[in-house]
Amino acid sequence: MAYRLQNLIQRKLKMTTTFEAPALWRRCAAIVYDTLLIAAVSILYGAIMAGLHSLIYGAPAAGERISWGAAQPLVFGGWLLSLCGFFCYFWHSSGQTLGMKTWRLKIVNIDTSLPSYKQCMVRCLLAPLSLLFLGAGYWWLYANSERQTLHDQLSKTRTWMTEKAR
Repeated sequence: MAYRLQNLIQRKLKMTTTFEAPALWRRCAAIVYDTLLIAAVSILYGAIMAGLHSLIYGAPAAGERISWGAAQPLVFGGWLLSLCGFFCYFWHSSGQTLGMKTWRLKIVNIDTSLPSYKQCMVRCLLAPLSLLFLGAGYWWLYANSERQTLHDQLSKTRTWMTEKAR
């Protein structure tokens, strides 16, 4: 079954991808790179929210922090939404974030097309849960015959290694 799936994928992508599932260390390296990007997105989101707060309520007194009050859950939810939006946009448009591109990883659908927004959202919600219990969802790839993580399986996506650029 896995062999036939690889042949189908190779024909569809016209040999632009080697169908080797990436090792856990490579996935972790991409996560580290993407964490740096997420930090930048978070800083930008925080700056925008602080600017909006200052426009609406005025700047806080010197040495005081911004108090969000009842809006704090909304601001936190917006931050989580911006992080999910970051991943979903890149996964849906190219199958790769910058960290994944650097480490030659690509996410594809089971039929080798780029994942849908629904699949990206499922993956975005499940990937952090895969880190629970000492990364059990990531260690799952060693128990899986196709060497895919738990969130890969549940979102019906596959993570593959791409060829080196020539």
